[in-house]
Amino acid sequence: MQCFTGDHTLIEVLGASGFDYVWLDSEHSALNPRALEDTMRTCEVAGLTPLVRIPEPTDGTSARRALEAGAEGVIVPMVRSAEDVRAIVAALTFPPAGLRGLCPALRVPGYTVTGFNGYMRDNDAQLLIIPMIETVEALENIDEICAIEQVKMLVFANGELAFAMGEGPTMDSSSKVRAARKTVFAAARRRGDRRTDAESDEGRLRRGARRRHLDVVHRAGRARVPPAL
Repeated sequence: MQCFTGDHTLIEVLGASGFDYVWLDSEHSALNPRALEDTMRTCEVAGLTPLVRIPEPTDGTSARRALEAGAEGVIVPMVRSAEDVRAIVAALTFPPAGLRGLCPALRVPGYTVTGFNGYMRDNDAQLLIIPMIETVEALENIDEICAIEQVKMLVFANGELAFAMGEGPTMDSSSKVRAARKTVFAAARRRGDRRTDAESDEGRLRRGARRRHLDVVHRAGRARVPPAL
Protein backbone atom coordinates (compact mmCIF):
# COMPACT_ATOMS: atom_id res chain seq x y z
CA MET A 1 0.00 0.00 0.00
CA GLN A 2 1.39 3.40 -0.99
CA CYS A 3 1.44 5.84 1.91
CA PHE A 4 2.06 9.58 1.64
CA THR A 5 2.10 10.13 5.37
CA GLY A 6 4.23 8.81 8.17
CA ASP A 7 1.24 8.74 10.51
CA HIS A 8 1.90 5.83 12.85
CA THR A 9 -1.75 5.10 13.55
CA LEU A 10 -2.49 4.72 9.85
CA ILE A 11 0.48 2.40 9.44
CA GLU A 12 -0.78 0.27 12.35
CA VAL A 13 -4.23 0.13 10.71
CA LEU A 14 -2.66 -1.01 7.43
CA GLY A 15 -0.89 -3.82 9.23
CA ALA A 16 -4.02 -4.86 11.12
CA SER A 17 -5.98 -4.82 7.84
CA GLY A 18 -3.82 -7.51 6.29
CA PHE A 19 -1.49 -5.55 4.03
CA ASP A 20 1.96 -7.06 3.58
CA TYR A 21 3.99 -3.97 2.83
CA VAL A 22 3.88 -0.20 2.99
CA TRP A 23 5.42 2.12 0.42
CA LEU A 24 6.63 5.17 2.35
CA ASP A 25 7.00 8.18 0.09
CA SER A 26 9.74 10.77 0.49
CA GLU A 27 9.45 12.08 -3.09
CA HIS A 28 6.05 13.75 -2.78
CA SER A 29 5.64 13.99 1.00
CA ALA A 30 7.40 15.53 3.97
CA LEU A 31 8.77 12.27 5.38
CA ASN A 32 12.25 13.09 6.67
CA PRO A 33 15.24 11.04 7.89
CA ARG A 34 14.68 11.93 11.55
CA ALA A 35 11.09 10.67 11.45
CA LEU A 36 11.94 7.63 9.36
CA GLU A 37 13.44 5.52 12.14
CA ASP A 38 10.32 5.71 14.31
CA THR A 39 8.19 4.99 11.24
CA MET A 40 10.25 1.85 10.64
CA ARG A 41 9.70 0.74 14.23
CA THR A 42 5.95 1.08 13.73
CA CYS A 43 6.13 -0.92 10.49
CA GLU A 44 7.99 -3.71 12.25
CA VAL A 45 5.46 -3.90 15.09
CA ALA A 46 2.60 -3.81 12.56
CA GLY A 47 4.15 -6.68 10.57
CA LEU A 48 4.64 -4.58 7.42
CA THR A 49 7.60 -4.72 5.07
CA PRO A 50 8.77 -1.07 4.73
CA LEU A 51 9.81 0.22 1.31
CA VAL A 52 10.92 3.83 0.83
CA ARG A 53 10.68 5.90 -2.33
CA ILE A 54 13.60 8.32 -2.45
CA PRO A 55 13.18 11.91 -3.71
CA GLU A 56 15.40 11.70 -6.82
CA PRO A 57 17.03 8.92 -8.85
CA THR A 58 20.44 10.39 -8.00
CA ASP A 59 19.82 10.73 -4.24
CA GLY A 60 22.11 8.05 -2.90
CA THR A 61 22.20 9.76 0.51
CA SER A 62 18.43 9.44 1.04
CA ALA A 63 18.57 5.84 -0.19
CA ARG A 64 21.34 5.01 2.28
CA ARG A 65 19.55 6.69 5.17
CA ALA A 66 16.40 4.71 4.35
CA LEU A 67 18.29 1.43 4.63
CA GLU A 68 20.07 2.59 7.78
CA ALA A 69 16.69 3.35 9.35
CA GLY A 70 15.37 -0.13 8.51
CA ALA A 71 13.85 -0.03 5.03
CA GLU A 72 13.89 -3.39 3.28
CA GLY A 73 13.89 -1.94 -0.21
CA VAL A 74 14.40 1.34 -2.05
CA ILE A 75 12.02 2.59 -4.75
CA VAL A 76 13.80 4.78 -7.30
CA PRO A 77 11.66 7.33 -9.19
CA MET A 78 12.23 8.86 -12.64
CA VAL A 79 14.77 6.26 -13.73
CA ARG A 80 16.00 6.82 -17.26
CA SER A 81 18.80 4.32 -17.70
CA ALA A 82 20.47 1.29 -16.23
CA GLU A 83 23.29 3.61 -15.21
CA ASP A 84 20.87 5.46 -12.92
CA VAL A 85 20.13 2.18 -11.17
CA ARG A 86 23.76 1.10 -11.02
CA ALA A 87 24.68 4.39 -9.35
CA ILE A 88 22.13 3.75 -6.58
CA VAL A 89 23.35 0.17 -6.21
CA ALA A 90 26.92 1.46 -5.82
CA ALA A 91 25.80 4.01 -3.21
CA LEU A 92 24.11 1.25 -1.18
CA THR A 93 26.77 -1.46 -1.49
CA PHE A 94 29.79 -1.65 0.80
CA PRO A 95 33.39 -1.68 -0.49
CA PRO A 96 35.04 -3.17 -2.36
CA ALA A 97 31.97 -3.80 -4.54
CA GLY A 98 30.39 -0.39 -3.85
CA LEU A 99 30.95 3.06 -2.45
CA ARG A 100 28.90 3.08 0.76
CA GLY A 101 30.56 4.44 3.86
CA LEU A 102 30.85 2.34 7.00
CA CYS A 103 29.12 3.30 10.25
CA PRO A 104 28.21 0.72 12.92
CA ALA A 105 26.26 3.27 15.03
CA LEU A 106 22.99 2.38 13.28
CA ARG A 107 19.81 0.72 14.48
CA VAL A 108 19.78 -2.05 11.87
CA PRO A 109 23.10 -3.67 12.93
CA GLY A 110 22.22 -3.02 16.58
CA TYR A 111 24.39 0.06 17.21
CA THR A 112 27.44 -2.14 17.58
CA VAL A 113 30.67 -3.03 15.80
CA THR A 114 30.11 -6.66 16.76
CA GLY A 115 27.26 -7.23 14.32
CA PHE A 116 28.41 -4.89 11.59
CA ASN A 117 30.26 -7.43 9.45
CA GLY A 118 27.14 -9.55 9.28
CA TYR A 119 25.06 -6.51 8.46
CA MET A 120 27.35 -5.55 5.58
CA ARG A 121 27.26 -9.09 4.21
CA ASP A 122 23.47 -9.34 4.43
CA ASN A 123 22.95 -5.85 3.00
CA ASP A 124 24.98 -6.57 -0.11
CA ALA A 125 23.47 -10.01 -0.61
CA GLN A 126 19.84 -8.95 -0.14
CA LEU A 127 19.80 -5.43 -1.58
CA LEU A 128 16.40 -4.72 -3.14
CA ILE A 129 16.22 -1.88 -5.67
CA ILE A 130 12.85 -1.10 -7.27
CA PRO A 131 13.07 1.21 -10.30
CA MET A 132 9.96 3.07 -11.39
CA ILE A 133 9.31 2.81 -15.11
CA GLU A 134 7.77 6.20 -15.74
CA THR A 135 9.95 7.77 -18.43
CA VAL A 136 10.26 7.06 -22.14
CA GLU A 137 13.99 6.50 -21.66
CA ALA A 138 13.42 3.81 -19.01
CA LEU A 139 11.04 2.05 -21.37
CA GLU A 140 13.68 2.11 -24.10
CA ASN A 141 16.29 0.70 -21.69
CA ILE A 142 14.03 -1.80 -19.93
CA ASP A 143 16.02 -4.95 -20.78
CA GLU A 144 19.26 -3.48 -19.46
CA ILE A 145 17.48 -2.28 -16.30
CA CYS A 146 15.96 -5.72 -15.72
CA ALA A 147 19.35 -7.37 -16.08
CA ILE A 148 20.74 -5.69 -12.95
CA GLU A 149 21.07 -8.25 -10.16
CA GLN A 150 19.65 -6.07 -7.40
CA VAL A 151 16.50 -5.24 -9.39
CA LYS A 152 14.00 -7.81 -8.19
CA MET A 153 10.93 -5.66 -8.71
CA LEU A 154 9.76 -2.88 -11.00
CA VAL A 155 7.00 -0.33 -10.64
CA PHE A 156 5.12 0.32 -13.88
CA ALA A 157 3.96 3.90 -13.28
CA ASN A 158 1.29 4.21 -15.93
CA GLY A 159 0.14 7.70 -14.89
CA GLU A 160 3.51 9.43 -15.09
CA LEU A 161 4.45 7.46 -18.18
CA ALA A 162 1.26 8.50 -19.97
CA PHE A 163 2.23 12.17 -19.59
CA ALA A 164 5.82 11.43 -20.64
CA MET A 165 4.48 9.82 -23.81
CA GLY A 166 2.27 12.80 -24.57
CA GLU A 167 -0.93 10.93 -23.69
CA GLY A 168 -2.01 13.14 -20.79
CA PRO A 169 -4.12 11.69 -17.94
CA THR A 170 -5.17 8.64 -19.93
CA MET A 171 -3.30 5.95 -18.01
CA ASP A 172 -4.36 2.49 -19.22
CA SER A 173 -7.00 3.84 -21.58
CA SER A 174 -4.11 4.84 -23.85
CA SER A 175 -3.08 2.21 -26.39
CA LYS A 176 0.51 3.49 -26.12
CA VAL A 177 0.54 2.95 -22.36
CA ARG A 178 -0.97 -0.51 -22.71
CA ALA A 179 1.71 -1.38 -25.26
CA ALA A 180 4.37 -0.05 -22.89
CA ARG A 181 2.98 -2.21 -20.11
CA LYS A 182 3.30 -5.30 -22.32
CA THR A 183 6.88 -4.31 -23.11
CA VAL A 184 7.79 -4.05 -19.43
CA PHE A 185 6.10 -7.31 -18.49
CA ALA A 186 7.76 -9.09 -21.42
CA ALA A 187 11.17 -7.84 -20.25
CA ALA A 188 10.41 -9.22 -16.78
CA ARG A 189 9.44 -12.58 -18.28
CA ARG A 190 12.68 -12.71 -20.25
CA ARG A 191 14.45 -12.49 -16.92
CA GLY A 192 12.71 -15.76 -16.06
CA ASP A 193 10.13 -14.25 -13.93
CA ARG A 194 6.77 -13.88 -12.27
CA ARG A 195 4.87 -10.61 -12.34
CA THR A 196 2.57 -8.85 -9.92
CA ASP A 197 -0.16 -6.54 -11.15
CA ALA A 198 -1.18 -4.19 -8.35
CA GLU A 199 -4.63 -3.61 -9.80
CA SER A 200 -5.66 -7.23 -9.34
CA ASP A 201 -3.23 -8.40 -6.66
CA GLU A 202 -2.07 -5.57 -4.41
CA GLY A 203 -0.96 -7.72 -1.50
CA ARG A 204 1.59 -10.10 -2.94
CA LEU A 205 4.79 -8.42 -1.77
CA ARG A 206 6.01 -10.31 1.29
CA ARG A 207 9.25 -10.57 3.19
CA GLY A 208 10.24 -13.35 0.81
CA ALA A 209 10.05 -11.01 -2.16
CA ARG A 210 13.83 -10.92 -2.53
CA ARG A 211 13.72 -13.84 -4.93
CA ARG A 212 15.94 -14.03 -8.00
CA HIS A 213 12.95 -13.52 -10.29
CA LEU A 214 11.54 -10.11 -11.10
CA ASP A 215 8.13 -8.82 -10.03
CA VAL A 216 6.31 -5.97 -11.74
CA VAL A 217 3.97 -3.84 -9.65
CA HIS A 218 1.50 -2.07 -11.89
CA ARG A 219 0.47 1.28 -10.43
CA ALA A 220 -3.17 1.28 -11.46
CA GLY A 221 -5.68 4.00 -10.80
CA ARG A 222 -7.18 1.96 -8.01
CA ALA A 223 -6.09 -0.78 -5.64
CA ARG A 224 -8.22 -3.54 -4.23
CA VAL A 225 -9.03 -3.07 -0.56
CA PRO A 226 -8.84 -6.18 1.66
CA PRO A 227 -12.13 -7.45 3.13
CA ALA A 228 -10.96 -6.46 6.63
CA LEU A 229 -11.63 -2.83 5.75
